[in-house]
Amino acid sequence: MLQYFNWYIAFIGLGMLLSIPNFLIAHKYKKGHLIVFCILLLAFTLEIAGFYMSNNGIPNVIYYNLFFIHLETYLILYLFSFVFESKKLNKWLMAAGLSLFLSGIIISLFFQTIFLFQTYSYALASVLIIFTSIYFYYTIIFQNNYQDIQLVKLPYFWIVSFLFFFYSASFLFFISTNIWLKLDIQLYSSLALMNRILAALMYLIMGLAFYIPFLFKDGDSAAILDERINNQQSIKTNG
Repeated sequence: MLQYFNWYIAFIGLGMLLSIPNFLIAHKYKKGHLIVFCILLLAFTLEIAGFYMSNNGIPNVIYYNLFFIHLETYLILYLFSFVFESKKLNKWLMAAGLSLFLSGIIISLFFQTIFLFQTYSYALASVLIIFTSIYFYYTIIFQNNYQDIQLVKLPYFWIVSFLFFFYSASFLFFISTNIWLKLDIQLYSSLALMNRILAALMYLIMGLAFYIPFLFKDGDSAAILDERINNQQSIKTNG
C-alpha cells in the first residue's frame, strides 16, 4: 500500500479525513463544507492515481489537465458562490467557469495538446481564482461583508487566503518554468518543492477550516460573560 503514497498525498488525505467529522456537527457552512470535501476527495484520488501511473510508466498528464486544471477549478468557483451569496456574482462565477471550459477546448485544439500539461489553461484558471480571491478581500474592506464576525473565526477567510497564496505562487512558478529549467535545475527543484508544500498546506487548511468557529466558542462566551458582569456592576454603581 505504501507504494501509492508520498508525504504530499498524506497531507491531502489527512485534510480529507479530518473534514469528515464536520458532517456530524451542526453549523451554518454545511454546503460550503460539502464542496470543500469534494475538492479534497478529488485531489486525493487524483494524486493516488497519478502517483501509481507515474511509478508504472503510465501517462497521467491528461488526467491532471481534466481533473486538476478544470474540474477542481470549477469546484473552487462553485465554492465561491457560497462565500459571496450574491446572485449577481454567481452569474459572474458561472461565466468564468464557462470561459475556462471553452478556452480549454480551443487551447487543446490549436495550441497545446491535452496529453501535455496545459500551462495556458492553468494560467487562466489561476488568474480566475486569484482575482476572485482579491475581490473577496475587497468586499470585506470596502463593502463590509462579514462585518458581524471576526475574520479569524470565518472558515472561508482561511480557505480563500490559502487558495490565494497557492495559486499566486504556482501561477508565477508555472509561467516561468522554462526559464528556471534553463537557468538552474536545482533552483527549479527547490521552487517545485516549495510550490508542493504550499499546496499541501492549502488542502490541510481546507480540511480544518470549518472547525475554527468552534475553537473560538469558549472565548466568545467568556467575553459575553465579562460584558454582562461589567453591565451589572455599572447598574449597581449608578443605583
